[in-house]
Amino acid sequence: MNNRRLFLLVFSVVLLSRLPFLDAGFGNDPDGWRVATTARYIATNGEYYASRFPGFPVVELICALVWKHGALAMNFLTALVSAVAVGMLSLIAKHYACKDAILLALTFAFTPIVFINSTITMDYLWAVMLVMLSWYAGLKGKPISAGLLLGVAVGCRITTAAIALPFALLFFEKSNWKSSIIVIVKYWIATGVVMIIVFVPVFHVYGLQFFTFFDQGLPPFYIIARYLTVDIWGVVGAIAVASIPVLMLLNRKKNSVSSIPKTISPGPVNMWIAVLILFVIEFIANPREGAYLIPAIPFFLLLTARYIPRVQYITVCLFIIISSFVVSIDSADRPWNPEPSRCAVKINIKERTILVDFLRGSIFTDYFQRLKRIEYTKKVIQAGDNLKEPSVVIVGVWLSYIIEMTPNAMPESEFPDYLLKRGIVEYIPLLTPEYLSRYRQEGRRMYYIFTVDQHNMDVTMLDIKQAGAVELKLEK
Repeated sequence: MNNRRLFLLVFSVVLLSRLPFLDAGFGNDPDGWRVATTARYIATNGEYYASRFPGFPVVELICALVWKHGALAMNFLTALVSAVAVGMLSLIAKHYACKDAILLALTFAFTPIVFINSTITMDYLWAVMLVMLSWYAGLKGKPISAGLLLGVAVGCRITTAAIALPFALLFFEKSNWKSSIIVIVKYWIATGVVMIIVFVPVFHVYGLQFFTFFDQGLPPFYIIARYLTVDIWGVVGAIAVASIPVLMLLNRKKNSVSSIPKTISPGPVNMWIAVLILFVIEFIANPREGAYLIPAIPFFLLLTARYIPRVQYITVCLFIIISSFVVSIDSADRPWNPEPSRCAVKINIKERTILVDFLRGSIFTDYFQRLKRIEYTKKVIQAGDNLKEPSVVIVGVWLSYIIEMTPNAMPESEFPDYLLKRGIVEYIPLLTPEYLSRYRQEGRRMYYIFTVDQHNMDVTMLDIKQAGAVELKLEK
């Protein structure tokens, strides 16, 4: 199959598979709703506004062009770029003589964390698409093009800049190392120039302040373990991935056949390992979401294609793909949890109730939860609108939902301290001592929504119940 047909085949399969999941808001990640709010602000005011620091200007500015068409349009853009990313990955795998290039690319596409993030308004797949295009340009011996594309990728997610180091191996020839150094420097200059250009709007508004992050503290170890396993691979996929070390030992036999030939030169393999290590280090430094590792997955799949027997590799890939569709683990004690299927089991662990649903995979659980979260947000807004005196409602991460579901509303200040005024009610993400002092002076009643009291304690060390806040009652 020639490259054009291969790309179109993979592109079409991926794009079509995403279409049924694009119509349920901007995603379960509040950052997706922040991107939507930013897009509306940029389009209506003609000024840049960061959805969160350090800024994601390429995605934010492009989304501003389609914001009037709502979540469906912005989610479709994500699905489109994800299909391009996977199509390019199939060409890259083919370049490395992978016997299962289509399967490798589709495994990436149907990895649960990738599938979910390719149907919502998030920036991970935008960066991945540009990394794949940059990678392919490098394989074709085009260092300037590769650098330009990677620079734009940094404008989607700034952590992508780290890839410029291992990708330099694409242009290194040991036999002609002097010329190689010149080419690599050109590649880095192209990357750096574009990177600076795409961040000009951010710097213009925020100065060097943009290069900061909102520190919410590290999650517990068991949460980090969940990020690395079922959040990325799903339940079935996590089991398959856990078997890979054993399969690598089996592949030490000389007669075993890999999907990627063992005769491949060490240069590409070293590059894959280096990129994988870089993203693991970045995750260890900031283990907030399993999605941070999405860009590392293609390199992981290439390495496993090289180091485990082909039959077992195909089996692992199929298990990962299946994992998107069957068996998911989620909480069952939150107002925004969807109704389980007929084949689901509830398990009580201390004060929590966990649901294992055998008929619904991660993509279905995520989709139905997106619908429930929209329904829950509407109830919060309705309860706030029913308050008869000046009040403040502490809503945690739900503030981005409430802002986007309030017509013509915009935050009153900058992330992470922004708030929303809706009539006589103010909505804030967290109650700080400064906010508490102001609201007491104004005589405002204080309310919070479900679980935000603990969240507020974890982040600010302020007990909002002791401060006088009571839980906002919602209609059932």
